[in-house]
Amino acid sequence: MTVTLKDIFTPANNRLLQYFNEDLGLELKEQSEIIEHDKIIDLYTHSVLINVSGDLNGGFILSSDDNLAYELITLFSEVQLSKEEQAELLGEALAESLNIIIGNSYHLIPTIKEDIKISPPFGLEQTALIKNYKKAQTITKIFSSSNGKLSLTYINYNETRN
Repeated sequence: MTVTLKDIFTPANNRLLQYFNEDLGLELKEQSEIIEHDKIIDLYTHSVLINVSGDLNGGFILSSDDNLAYELITLFSEVQLSKEEQAELLGEALAESLNIIIGNSYHLIPTIKEDIKISPPFGLEQTALIKNYKKAQTITKIFSSSNGKLSLTYINYNETRN
């Protein structure tokens, strides 16, 4: 059985739309078709990564511009926070969002043995770790809402060509 990038990506993409539209009420719209490429991965201002291993060897990246990241903090917080307090929590809100998306979709990814391990999410800087995957085989979808932009990317570590 051959599993394609789209097979891996589609369950997470579908859950992302459900999460943002139904769970958070942000009316997120797909701004692009699925983009498969071998190029440097473009990220917005705030990004988090979850590595997956076992039957898969890759990572999912959720990346958001400032506006959407701050909107997430507003939705997650039960109290009014200062801009400084919000800035400190941006990564955590994105990390929790990606954790929910992957945690609720990984079991729908077709695998040989159904053995997928998920690492905890961690933040990425635009110029740091992601440069290790300059020529990675990736798949990306870009989304937008009235609150800002967001992208979801899957990197296939098995097909990374440095």
